[in-house]
Amino acid sequence: SPGGSQPAADRASLSANEVTQIAYVVHVLPRIPGHATIKNKYIVSVGWDRRIYVWNDDGGGSGKEIEYHLRMPERDEDVDEGHTDDIITLAFVPPDTIVTGGYD
Repeated sequence: SPGGSQPAADRASLSANEVTQIAYVVHVLPRIPGHATIKNKYIVSVGWDRRIYVWNDDGGGSGKEIEYHLRMPERDEDVDEGHTDDIITLAFVPPDTIVTGGYD
């Protein structure tokens, strides 16, 4: 059977974690004369849970699990105010806009 021996509730929870699109975003801050250019790097993902996740890409490699930096919407009760179905695509529009698209 699909999902093996996992209870149906656990399978539903796992399917909500399906990632459908990932984007790598480099946000370059305005250069101040005499200072190095600052580039903030992020990994952005969307999926079946109808949220946008943003992680800082610090070039780590520490081997420890990385927590997301930002999740939109953050609160569970706010999820129904955005997409009503899976988010299937995203794009970064410089300098600071992320757009998403879904079946809705």
